[in-house]
Amino acid sequence: TNNPSSNGFWDTAGLEAGRYIIKAIVKDINGNKAEKEITVIIKSDKFEVESTSPSNGAKNIAIDLSESEGKIVVKFSEAIDNSISASSVIEISPSIEGEASWEDNKTLVFKLEKDSWLAYVTKYKITIKTDDLSSTKIEGVRSKKGVPLEKDYVFSFTTEEPKFSVSVSLKVVTLSKKQSVKHIME
Repeated sequence: TNNPSSNGFWDTAGLEAGRYIIKAIVKDINGNKAEKEITVIIKSDKFEVESTSPSNGAKNIAIDLSESEGKIVVKFSEAIDNSISASSVIEISPSIEGEASWEDNKTLVFKLEKDSWLAYVTKYKITIKTDDLSSTKIEGVRSKKGVPLEKDYVFSFTTEEPKFSVSVSLKVVTLSKKQSVKHIME
């Protein structure tokens, strides 16, 4: 516990970065009392997305995500609070079949369903939702210390064009009056 001074200021020196709840209690001269809880975030290092795979703006990504072993990967700058459901912090548009999970204490992965592919020539937008501090329910990503991302993190990538070719071989044949197509085909 750290008590504020009588002038209403709170000395946060020595506190670790994180989320704190302050309970403000006031009394008026008649003895009437009021209370309110206030959430305060103390930041030291910035909590942010360090990298993604595929990278933001990438083009010609294989529809099976083979470059990243069939996964969309998001790495954070510090340990995350993985008590939050991984599927609740990631949105993908257009939607794709797969499952989100915490790979380790700094990594969120979305793995495609087995035998599932992305659509060709499609731009996929991925949103990593931040924690809304105005709510008591934690719904977005935040660090182990309780620090949320500054804002939702959005990145995108575009899938490859189809890779196939059609080869047609034509044989020009001149028929005489006595030949038929059946005769030529034999």
